[in-house]
Amino acid sequence: DSADLTPQARQALDSVAKVLNRYPESTINIAGYTDDTGSDSYNQKLSEQRALSVSSYLSQHGIEYNRLSTQGYGESNPKVPNTSEENRAQNRRVELSITAHNNAGQGGRQKHKQRKQQGNYQ
Repeated sequence: DSADLTPQARQALDSVAKVLNRYPESTINIAGYTDDTGSDSYNQKLSEQRALSVSSYLSQHGIEYNRLSTQGYGESNPKVPNTSEENRAQNRRVELSITAHNNAGQGGRQKHKQRKQQGNYQ
């Protein structure tokens, strides 16, 4: 039960930070999840901590907080059924959705693209 980033997650987030720094109008939604081990309230808090860990890491790499939004979903929305340790490991994750905004054209923001990145936790 951890909100600590693994070396693999840090490496993936370094790539995400490079993309975000290249596109300063882009925003990112960070969603944390857990497996079904533990109480609902514990898992909710842990999922929020996981999302905040990612947000903090990105902000330390030059991404302004106003471009980052976080949400914890606890054990809801599992990626796979929590029927084995391998499956539970897949459900301990953070998902990122990046939205690039384009101010061209009529001056409005347009959703340009979306990426998803995952990081597993212990």
